[in-house]
Amino acid sequence: MRAHLARAIGFLLLFAPCLAAATDIHVVALTAGKAVVKINGGRTQALSVGQVTPEGVKLIGATSESAEFEVGGVRRRLVAGE
Repeated sequence: MRAHLARAIGFLLLFAPCLAAATDIHVVALTAGKAVVKINGGRTQALSVGQVTPEGVKLIGATSESAEFEVGGVRRRLVAGE
């Protein structure tokens, strides 16, 4: 049982960055502390700093110029239109 759990944890640690990179975040609009995004082609969502979506995307920070997101422990900075 422990060996299976250890293998599962190892698998997740190995592939978590790949899963995070596979999340498609399209930034529609930005303001200070907020971002309007579409995730994986889904519905448009308005996020406030600190908010986490059901897809596991967390808005770390936002200005009118760019936003920083965290997915699976990996941070990405995007601008509107990306």
